[in-house]
Amino acid sequence: MKYTHTRLSAFSGDHIKIIGEHCAIIMLLSDRDYEKYSSGLGSIFHGGFFANFPAQIKVPSDGYWNVLIHPSLPDRNDIEYSVKIVKMVPSKSSDCVN
Repeated sequence: MKYTHTRLSAFSGDHIKIIGEHCAIIMLLSDRDYEKYSSGLGSIFHGGFFANFPAQIKVPSDGYWNVLIHPSLPDRNDIEYSVKIVKMVPSKSSDCVN
């Protein structure tokens, strides 16, 4: 099955933001699960089928992550998607003292 692969480093709570124009199955996999997936074995992933963009998937833990995008139109070569990390912004503590 034809797919686009992007590997990136992200932290727990960050979001992976995917922008595209066509429906796709988008999978977020750890390195270990990506290795299993590319070997044809079962794997665990975050994500699913997305018809509306931008799509966002929350990163479950710190580390390297693999984003796989399986377009719903696999025979087309002109379909493009962009992938970027949206960093988690820590909440500011209140300066007020009671």
